[in-house]
Amino acid sequence: MDRENADKICTAIFLGYTLTSGQNTFQYEKPEDKLEHEQLQSRLSKLNVEIEVSQSTSVFKTPVIVAKTPKYTKEAIEGSEGLSTTGILLNSLEKAKEATDTYGAYIGGYDDVSKTVLIGPSNLEQYRPEYRSADDKEVKIAYDKCVKATNAAIKSLNESNIKALKNSDVKLDLISPIEEAFQAGHLFKSYHGMVQAIVKYDSSVDSSSLIFEVAYGPNTNKISSCFPCATFMTSNDTPPTSTHLGRGDNWNIPKSCSDNLRKKWEKNITNWYKAGIKKLPIQNVPEDVNKIPAMFLEALTFEGSFMKKIKATIG
Repeated sequence: MDRENADKICTAIFLGYTLTSGQNTFQYEKPEDKLEHEQLQSRLSKLNVEIEVSQSTSVFKTPVIVAKTPKYTKEAIEGSEGLSTTGILLNSLEKAKEATDTYGAYIGGYDDVSKTVLIGPSNLEQYRPEYRSADDKEVKIAYDKCVKATNAAIKSLNESNIKALKNSDVKLDLISPIEEAFQAGHLFKSYHGMVQAIVKYDSSVDSSSLIFEVAYGPNTNKISSCFPCATFMTSNDTPPTSTHLGRGDNWNIPKSCSDNLRKKWEKNITNWYKAGIKKLPIQNVPEDVNKIPAMFLEALTFEGSFMKKIKATIG
């Protein structure tokens, strides 16, 4: 699998998701991004694929992305209802500006009537590829950057927020700092905070609780889930309050994920691919479409925004 075919797999899944999942609204970060999104919207309409686009809520208005349940809607969160950690973390953002390496830091968490638990930023795991070759130089650069950002976020949360958290119901259940050096011939998986929280707390969610992700640090400006996260969340009936078409590089699912959650995701990814590939001019369905979920995960190791992957595929 090369980048062209990887982008094609990602695009087919995006098209199928948009056509059949009931989720077709995507957010952009800045006003200057509006034109590019509207151009994509126009191009997709020619394929009879309709999307809606709008500007993402600013992190300084509300830093929270929520896995929707019947009780916790986007409107409820924007009204600052139901999430005890929101005010605490908003107050800590100024302090977090000192942590200049927290680029893209989204902290997963769980909230109910008695407590809020923060799980931590993206965790990383290396593995040998099955469908593509590993570019050691480029992958090492990306891996080292992610390690630096993850460890900076962990350190900042442990140090900067300790005073804010000790007198509250917010608890830290953070991952350990990542110490493993890059291994030649490997790719790496990135377990986003939201997915870690869903995997860990899925069985605990009821009408008085929710799973969320909070943006943290000076370089995390938009408040939306990446598209790969959206596929997992939507597959498990907790779609995100906001989704962007930016980067979801190296996204993956933790090994601790239950078979139930993983199989629902795999089934949808396969079906979305089969629906979406019909919209592309060159159809190249693998002989075994059951390989598509695994191929999609490796396709995400070709770094770049979903906007670019889609545009490279459909023109």
